[in-house]
Amino acid sequence: MSDIAYFFVLDKGVFLRTFAGKTYSVDYSLDKLESSILEPAVFSRINRKYIVNIKAIRDMAAWSRSRIKLKLDPPADNEDDIIVSIERSPGFKKWLNR
Repeated sequence: MSDIAYFFVLDKGVFLRTFAGKTYSVDYSLDKLESSILEPAVFSRINRKYIVNIKAIRDMAAWSRSRIKLKLDPPADNEDDIIVSIERSPGFKKWLNR
């Protein structure tokens, strides 16, 4: 798990990207990963498409309507998808401050 930077959904499939930049298919949904497989102190669900490792967050910026835009390392294929949703922003901020 320490090699995983983030999980993401693409074309109805779930994938993970390692810190080395390699991408692999995953047999679990993001909901299953979030609820019973991943360590909550390390991984956070930021929106319906991404679960990120705290170590993969390179930079953050305030975004419209209380959202937060993230830059990840390694970079995501579509950086526009890396925005913490309004509903998840309060929990995400608490997660960062642990």
